[in-house]
Amino acid sequence: MPISSHYRSPLIVFAVCAVVAIAAAQGAFGQINNFPLIFALICLLTGLKDVWSMRPRLAVPQRITILLLAALLPVGGWSVHQDKVSKSLSARELERSALIVGTLAPPISGLEALNVSQAALDLATQTTGQVTIATFWARWCSPCWKEMRELEELYQEHAGAGLNLIAVTRFDSPDSPSKRKSDTAKAKTFLQKRKFSYPAGMSTTPDLYPAFQVRSIPTTVLIDQQGTVVDYALGLDSSRRLMVRAVDLLASD
Repeated sequence: MPISSHYRSPLIVFAVCAVVAIAAAQGAFGQINNFPLIFALICLLTGLKDVWSMRPRLAVPQRITILLLAALLPVGGWSVHQDKVSKSLSARELERSALIVGTLAPPISGLEALNVSQAALDLATQTTGQVTIATFWARWCSPCWKEMRELEELYQEHAGAGLNLIAVTRFDSPDSPSKRKSDTAKAKTFLQKRKFSYPAGMSTTPDLYPAFQVRSIPTTVLIDQQGTVVDYALGLDSSRRLMVRAVDLLASD
């Protein structure tokens, strides 16, 4: 029996919404912001109103479709968001690396030790004569956690071959002595809980981050044996590329 127009209309709406949501989930619309998700959400709400006014027996397939579409929306949203973030990171990384890669690394100074002695930290800041990775992080930055775990594995494997690794963070509230003390204590606890063994320090000067072109985190810099910056990474994916290059530098020494 042919489907009446009363029931055909929601089905057409669901079909259009499903196509748009699936395309968004594949990242097809990343270049035009969040339009497909907004469109799909409007379709979903409109269709939901129509379907819930039907008799339950006839509305079951449509209600199932709505649930499936609702599941697709966050997938599409995450895909679009990740696509935008990836493009933004790539553009910023290219811009900043052009300013620092190929130049002598700025001095790493003004650090307060967090998980090693001050003498050990000061030794780690001497970047010439060894392959050095400097990573800039914060305890509230979840991508930093993942990167730092992978850096710990790299450090455990290659420290004996001459890999130098130093992690740098800074105060969240630099103008308040009490909050500076609290920030330091929280950073130490963070490192202790995760058992990171490479030297980490709290930056006490406002000059270090700008010198390394750090305006977002995690930012990671690779310095060769001559003290020259040879790679610059924003985010975990490009940091993994930098780690591979660090191992290559160690092998060529």
